[in-house]
Parts: sequence; C-alpha cells; structure tokens
Amino acid sequence: MKISGTCEAFSGANISKATVKYIIKRQETVIWRSYNDYFYRPYRSPLTEIKQGETTTDDNGNFTFDFDALADEKSQSKPRSYQ
Repeated sequence: MKISGTCEAFSGANISKATVKYIIKRQETVIWRSYNDYFYRPYRSPLTEIKQGETTTDDNGNFTFDFDALADEKSQSKPRSYQ
C-alpha cells in the first residue's frame, strides 16, 4: 500500500525538508450479529505494529511511504474488518 500526503503550515504554505514520522498498526475487529438483528459488543484484538519509520518531505511539502497490508495469519479463514 502506498501512502502519500502534504505537509502544510497553518498559513497554507508547504513545508519542505520536514521529517515525517509514522507508525502503522493493525487491529482486527469482529462484529457479532444475531438472527434478530441485535448487535453484540464487537471483539477487538490487541494492536499489532506493522511498520514504523520516517521520511522527509520534498521541496513542495509532499511525502510518500509504502507498507505491506497483510492480514493476520490466524484469522485467514474468518471474515474480517480492520481499522
């Protein structure tokens, strides 16, 4: 997955040569629904860190980084929703 963004000051000016730090985390969420449309409290697994790093903005304030958005191996057979 490729993530891109722009660093701007409150005035709207682009910020060049800035350091951008990021942490990508995954959390599985299972929503239980009964036959009569009653929703139970969702189960959420602990957060799992996928990638951590930093990059630098270019002269126009733009930055990009990428990571592999892989599903949890333990939940491959279940329907899943990540946030």
